[in-house]
Amino acid sequence: SWWGVTSTAIFTSLVTNQNHDPVEVMHLAADYGACGCNIKGTSHTFYSKAAAHYGLGFYQIGKKDNAKIEQMLADLATGKTAIIARIAPNKHNSAAVYGTNSGHYITLVGVKNENGRTKVLVWDPGNRSSSRDNVWVDFNDDILRWANDPAFFVFKNGRGICICSEYQNHN
Repeated sequence: SWWGVTSTAIFTSLVTNQNHDPVEVMHLAADYGACGCNIKGTSHTFYSKAAAHYGLGFYQIGKKDNAKIEQMLADLATGKTAIIARIAPNKHNSAAVYGTNSGHYITLVGVKNENGRTKVLVWDPGNRSSSRDNVWVDFNDDILRWANDPAFFVFKNGRGICICSEYQNHN
């Protein structure tokens, strides 16, 4: 899917501080056999390969691994991490902020605590002009509740470039 590829272009551009457009990333995914004519969507095996290709640290987390999710959010708070969240099909549920018929990938680029609730800043590659993009949403209600397994692909930059500081207080 273009959402997995575009999410990858978003985080690699942020974390490496270099522009990587979706077409470039699509070719990389096709080279790894992770997207293309015979594959529906983007294979989640692509993300570890993309991280290695761009020299980034990587780990993935299931939606029920609470300890790792806490670590993931702490890593996101450093500003040296970006996360791709994998949203499960849920189009027929009006409570789903990221409603989708077949699944969807979004990029999480910031985290904050607001009135005791964890909020994450979402960049949605499929909805640049909507209220679903560049918006703070509740992590538990809007992301974790609807996540598919593996739920999160976490990319870390060991070079110390802070990717999110200018976005932390954007809204």
